[in-house]
Amino acid sequence: MASNTLGEAVYSPVHLLFKAYKAVQDSDFVRYITQKEEEYFEDENGASALTYEELIAMATNKYNALIAQGCLGVKSPSEQKIVALTLQIETLNGDLKLSKGLIEKLKKSDPKKEGNGKKKKKEINKKRQKRDEK
Repeated sequence: MASNTLGEAVYSPVHLLFKAYKAVQDSDFVRYITQKEEEYFEDENGASALTYEELIAMATNKYNALIAQGCLGVKSPSEQKIVALTLQIETLNGDLKLSKGLIEKLKKSDPKKEGNGKKKKKEINKKRQKRDEK
């Protein structure tokens, strides 16, 4: 453990690079980095001898290959489903909105909105009170 920054132990630049590379918003790149990280921790001699320069070179090559293939930034199947479902929900919400004409009719027919509703309620309460007094 070399130092402690913001409560987090710093083991080596390689650990920091793995953490940083996994924050990239591309599922293929993150999967590649995760595979390399697992190899790094599981292999006793090979991958654990990986230097930060080698990791940077491997990550850069993978990144450039994804760009060349036009695959960088492509969403994973689960992310694509989430986007599709969100779009369907937004479409349904738009379809479920009341038309302006219907909203106007509801406003006109609602006695509570007209102001007469309170007067009628008071009149009914007075009639009940008089009836109860007898």
